[in-house]
Amino acid sequence: MRKSGFLTFLFSLLPGAGHMYLNMMKKGVCIMSLFFALWGVGAFLRLDFLQLLLPVVWFYAFFDVMNIRHLPSVQREDMDRAFWQNLTHGSGGWQTFWRRRHVLLGVALIVLGVYSLLRMMLWGDLFVLYHTMPWLYDALSALPSLVIAIAIIVFGVHLVRGKKVQQPKDDLIALGEEEKHDA
Repeated sequence: MRKSGFLTFLFSLLPGAGHMYLNMMKKGVCIMSLFFALWGVGAFLRLDFLQLLLPVVWFYAFFDVMNIRHLPSVQREDMDRAFWQNLTHGSGGWQTFWRRRHVLLGVALIVLGVYSLLRMMLWGDLFVLYHTMPWLYDALSALPSLVIAIAIIVFGVHLVRGKKVQQPKDDLIALGEEEKHDA
């Protein structure tokens, strides 16, 4: 079924929606999720540098839809399947990526959380000192951002520390039995 060029243009104005209109649901959901995640996290934690990536995602999504709109439906579906396959299993998949780069991701999260905390303190969002009650309102309005920033730091520390390797219980039992035989 041929898709309307005008509707394709209208839907492509919202990142991911044009892909969804062209039956590329997986790619559309990924692009839309990325766009709104960058927007939400950047606005909620007041990380303006994340919002600098929004035009990049928007232009990519727009021009990608404009380039693939003329392809047959079967080819677009194959491209969507290949996109998802590459995203989930390409270069070893998410498990391999996670195993190799959890420390790097953890450090990045710690830096992001510390930056968010410092920004709240330096710009007065967290510790506003007035002589009347507005400081309480400002401190309470910054509380969700504070909790998220601390959670990001804790998760980053957890990733950097990694899993602790435990000794098998068989080794512990064998060691205890050796001590009994030695005595």
